[in-house]
Amino acid sequence: MAGSAWIARRTRSFAALRLQVIVVAASLGGVIATSRVIGPVFDWVVRWWWVLALLWWLSIVWSLWSSLMQVIQLRGVRRFAIGLLAALATIITLMATRPVLDASASAEPPSPSTGTVLNGFLEPTLQALEGSGPLLVVTTGSIRGDYGDALRLQLERAGIDVVAEDDMVSHLGPERSLSNRRPSGILWIVSADEIKLFRSDPNMSYLAGWDPLSPSERAQFFVDELELEQQLMAAGRTDLAQALTNGSGGVDTEASGLDGVDQELLDHVESLRRKGDPVAIFRSTWPSPWR
Repeated sequence: MAGSAWIARRTRSFAALRLQVIVVAASLGGVIATSRVIGPVFDWVVRWWWVLALLWWLSIVWSLWSSLMQVIQLRGVRRFAIGLLAALATIITLMATRPVLDASASAEPPSPSTGTVLNGFLEPTLQALEGSGPLLVVTTGSIRGDYGDALRLQLERAGIDVVAEDDMVSHLGPERSLSNRRPSGILWIVSADEIKLFRSDPNMSYLAGWDPLSPSERAQFFVDELELEQQLMAAGRTDLAQALTNGSGGVDTEASGLDGVDQELLDHVESLRRKGDPVAIFRSTWPSPWR
């Protein structure tokens, strides 16, 4: 960036130089904004950096190109340079897009959206909770935070007050804190194999759930999952065995080619896991032995 800016200044390519100044200022603002992110810096939180990175490299290319055009005076040479640039841009574009097209053709479909999962259990959950007092909503397992936020929103729209844990006050507001609202119960959003633990607990009341598999498919999945889990444990990969049961990722890539692991079984189990983890809603009293 500094080198191309110096060249642009020497060749008096001020339009390109102005773009570089703007991009540098925007990048400094991006650094400040990123430093103020609270909590984990997830990729989707800072994905706007892609645009800044694109502008950064574009400003460098434009500065070098503008400087080259300032130096080249002959019209024929300029035409040759423009044709060469067009050819190089076409080749680079094809080389960059081909891996993306190949990957997209063989990519697994994404997991169901929040709306699809929420619609699977929302109506029976609201019916079961009609007239309830304030509820503390807790997510566990592989559940993303947006499931909890979506359910909290629908509960309050249905006239059911939501209580926030201490670490969620800054997110949900102090008026929903435990010091201002005493919950009458806890609403648990549970996923993956933890559902079996909650079902076996007499303190938990099952309200509703969503599962991308049929009951028979889920029963067979548990059999296959257990077999794969035992193979991973025997191979010394207890971390992957744990990830298999709690909904975490990385099993398909790190277990690929692992000695003692049936690769067909691995592919089968992972293809079913990619359809989405089952989600279930439970209710317990407050306070709960689990919380």
